[in-house]
Amino acid sequence: MKTGNLMPEKRIDIEIKIRNHEQVETGEWEGCRHSGDESKIMEYITLYPAGKYLADAHAKIREMRAQKEYDEWEAVKYSNVSKIRDFIEKNPESKHVEEAKRKIDQIEEESRNARRKHEQVINEIRLNRNFYTPVEIQEFINKDIISVDDLRKCQIPEPIISKVLNHRRLDIELGETPQFIPDGFTEVYFWGIPSSGKTCALAAILNTAEKHGYMKIGKGTGTKYIFNLKNLFRTEDNIGYLPEGTRDSTQYLPFTLKDMKEKNSRSVSLIELSGEVFKCFAKKYIDHSDSLYGMEETFATLDRYLLNTNNRKIHFFFIDYDPTAIAQDQYTQSDYMNGAISYFEEKKVFTKSTDAIFVVITKSDLIDGYHTDDKKLIKAINDYLDKNFKSFDHYLTEICRKLSINGGRPIILPFSIGDVYFKRICKINRNRAEIILNYLFERIKPQKKSILDVFNK
Repeated sequence: MKTGNLMPEKRIDIEIKIRNHEQVETGEWEGCRHSGDESKIMEYITLYPAGKYLADAHAKIREMRAQKEYDEWEAVKYSNVSKIRDFIEKNPESKHVEEAKRKIDQIEEESRNARRKHEQVINEIRLNRNFYTPVEIQEFINKDIISVDDLRKCQIPEPIISKVLNHRRLDIELGETPQFIPDGFTEVYFWGIPSSGKTCALAAILNTAEKHGYMKIGKGTGTKYIFNLKNLFRTEDNIGYLPEGTRDSTQYLPFTLKDMKEKNSRSVSLIELSGEVFKCFAKKYIDHSDSLYGMEETFATLDRYLLNTNNRKIHFFFIDYDPTAIAQDQYTQSDYMNGAISYFEEKKVFTKSTDAIFVVITKSDLIDGYHTDDKKLIKAINDYLDKNFKSFDHYLTEICRKLSINGGRPIILPFSIGDVYFKRICKINRNRAEIILNYLFERIKPQKKSILDVFNK
């Protein structure tokens, strides 16, 4: 062919053979390059060591090996350290080796952090079962930071664990505030700053009153709120969810209390005052601000209730014992209470119609001796009041002496709603609620006419 000394027939024959050979090679190459099989491409290289597609074949092999290596890395990069180390050993020259090493360092650091977080969470639950909320505990379990078995090891009872796992947000439906309180019935006022525990205490009192068959509820204003509160602990095991923070609003709850042995019932006009009222006391009487910050109607309602009836009145002041609750914004609980004194003095709130004044210390179960020694408990509470609320305590004592209320001194009541877990789940203990109910029975006179006659007509 190179010399050109071929007969035409020979030359044509050779050209045909070359074309046929090229067609066969092209067919072989097309078949193996689309197969995705490296071994078939290697067969092509073996059969055609000087083939037309030799460079393409080597490039294809490099491409396939790179893709295989990439797929292997993608498959293991989110797995465990052992598999990533296997990848490095199998592919020591891979461009992913450095990334793999960084990934191992990251996983090991995350593992160390997870162990530290696990130990931290467990220790915090052991030291304080109310350190976290149910939502936070659910998140820890979902992220495998702790397990349900860890909760058991922390001595969390099974019914409480069940409540944690099935926790739901509980919003309490508030009622409308009426313009007036019916005459002739005892008004019971619950005072306390936001989060002082008065709503939870009220829930325990209402639930206990219904449990003993003492309570009847009227129709109309406040009815839904009463039902929502008393039903927080409606389960047979007496374990319920505590309410989330609700919109701060004064609530009016009319109901009657009656022992089965009695003929007549005691009509209760219970007013749970907005906690924000105390913050406005501070603004008005400490900051001397003329603005009531949108609380004008609340104050107007408070004035109507306190000053425009001749009803007998009982006052409960709720103070949170928890040291973390003493500070509220830039003021303390004591500051807010002292701000209230100015309002009480200006409006002359306490009069001969005041039958009793109580100071209720919530979360008293945090006090040493709560479950064993009442004398020691009362002494600890008096020391606490003397240290943190001396001015307010002295003011109430002066009022009681001046008006001959409670034998000259406010009645101090320790209170605990029961065993609280994770801030939102509680197994109710009715002992302290029963004590408050006994005082209401003692201080409120039975009447022939019932408050329910007003609201049910």
